[in-house]
Amino acid sequence: MSLYVALTGLKGAQTALGVTSNNIANANSVGFKRSQTEFADIVASSGISGSTRGAGTVLKATEQQFQQGIIETTGNTFDLAVSGEGFFAVRPSLEGTDVAYTRAGAFNLNKDGYVVGSSGQHLLGYPVGPDGAATSKAPSLLQPIQLPQTSGEPVASSVLGLSVNLPKDGEVIPDGPRYIGTPYAFDPADPLSYNHSTPATLYDDSGTAQAARVFYTRTSAPTAGDPNSSWTVNITIDGEEVAAADGNPITMTFDEDGALAAPAGPFSLAAFDPGNGASPINLTFDPGTATSQKDSPFTVYNVEQDGVPPGRLNGVSIDESGLITAGFSNGQSRNVGRVAIANFSNPQELLQSGQSTYQATGGSGDPQFLEAGQDGAGNILSGSIERANVDLTEELVQLITAQRNFQANAKTIETDNSMTQSILQIRT
Repeated sequence: MSLYVALTGLKGAQTALGVTSNNIANANSVGFKRSQTEFADIVASSGISGSTRGAGTVLKATEQQFQQGIIETTGNTFDLAVSGEGFFAVRPSLEGTDVAYTRAGAFNLNKDGYVVGSSGQHLLGYPVGPDGAATSKAPSLLQPIQLPQTSGEPVASSVLGLSVNLPKDGEVIPDGPRYIGTPYAFDPADPLSYNHSTPATLYDDSGTAQAARVFYTRTSAPTAGDPNSSWTVNITIDGEEVAAADGNPITMTFDEDGALAAPAGPFSLAAFDPGNGASPINLTFDPGTATSQKDSPFTVYNVEQDGVPPGRLNGVSIDESGLITAGFSNGQSRNVGRVAIANFSNPQELLQSGQSTYQATGGSGDPQFLEAGQDGAGNILSGSIERANVDLTEELVQLITAQRNFQANAKTIETDNSMTQSILQIRT
């Protein structure tokens, strides 16, 4: 009987050796969780008190140990780590309902802009509104997180704001020697027909840039009877002059202190057809309150316009709550999703499925989908990964222990065999 008891001990030691070896082999696997063997004794009982004796050992369970591993900073935005409780939810494919759970957060972007793991699993998250709040936390509405490649629809310019300083000693062009006896006519191609100009870029509703230029022509200087002076503003878009909507000249008047006295507000311009299939641009020109006439050179203080071209993705940030914000080359940003965190009432019962992923079981309970940092879920650290929670020193001790147990059980078999040989050699 002792031979079979020792055999169970050999098998147990071999199992412990295999589990320890697996832990050591995965010491560098991102998000790996070490396992630990648990054994129980086998009892042979006749039902009579005092007649019970041990009959060996049996593997009771191989338990996953979910203590957090070391968090290592990588600098890659899509390397994610959960600091605290919880798992990332991933799906092997875009379609289907199979969901796996992992602590391995080494994610990246694929060619279609989806956030995927090293084995191609798609990271799942909640859809969000413009304010970043999740629009739904229903498990059935979890979706693979995809970053848009552009910022969306372009926006046509509707306002051009331009604040400048016009020199107090500027020449009055219509009274200049060139126009003595000749009617004055503004010509954007003739620099002698205006005092100053400055460029601006506008956009039509197709996102195409339109080159605009604003020209300033001094038309009057202060006199003894009138301390004010005036300037005419001409605007061209793509080389074509755009007049005021009312057909009157666009005139700015400055008082004797150089402050803008008129107009009181922006000018509306006539519609401009870009001629490329886009809708006409309906523009308002706003000189702003900062525009002045001082005893200093022509200076552009500020140029503003509200048009937006299509922007390309050029940056991503992920905060501790899992909110993913994409930045674009046109200066816009957009909240594109929120990383989901899954918690389990009994994570030790999760089923290992390889690649440091797990499947829910009846013993683990159903996943509770949460936002990072809420209701017991850990925070998300972007630019970091969680290393395996394997302590090599501890594993080497376990390795030696398993080896000693194996040797001791082998010695038991050897001893039993010697006793059997002795019995066989007894002679009558």
